[in-house]
Amino acid sequence: MLRSVIFSIFIALFAISCDDSNSPMGPGIVDYGTRTLELYSTTELDENGYYHYPYTGFNYGSIYFETEPMTLVGWTSPDEFCIQFFEELICEPVINYQTYAREDGSGQQNFYMNSESIGDTLTLIGYLNEDIYDEIKVIIK
Repeated sequence: MLRSVIFSIFIALFAISCDDSNSPMGPGIVDYGTRTLELYSTTELDENGYYHYPYTGFNYGSIYFETEPMTLVGWTSPDEFCIQFFEELICEPVINYQTYAREDGSGQQNFYMNSESIGDTLTLIGYLNEDIYDEIKVIIK
C-alpha cells in the first residue's frame, strides 16, 4: 500500500515537472537567456574572416572557445578525413565529440589535419544546441 502511494506521488511529480505550461515564456518556448558561444584561433585572421593555420608536421591543430562556465560544447564539421581499414573506407569529421568549458568559460578543442590538408579550408562548428552555434573557417598553409 505504502509502495503504491509513493509510486503515485512520484509519477504525479514527474508529470508536473515535465509540463512547460508554467514557463514564464509560455508553453513550448525555451528561454536560453544570454548563452553564447564564440570560437576563435590564435593564428592569423585575414580580411575575409578566415584563419590561416600553419601545418608544422603535427596532425592536430587547436581552436578555442568562450561560453558560460562548465558548459558542454558539441563539435562537428562537414570536412572529413578517411582511412582505409582492410577493405573498408572509414571517414570521420576532422573535429568531433564534445568538450566542457573550464570554470572561467574558456576551452580548447583539437581538429585533425595532415600534409594532404595543405591548401584546404576546414569548416569547424561548435554548438550548445540547435539554436546556439558558431563556426570558423581555417585554411591549412
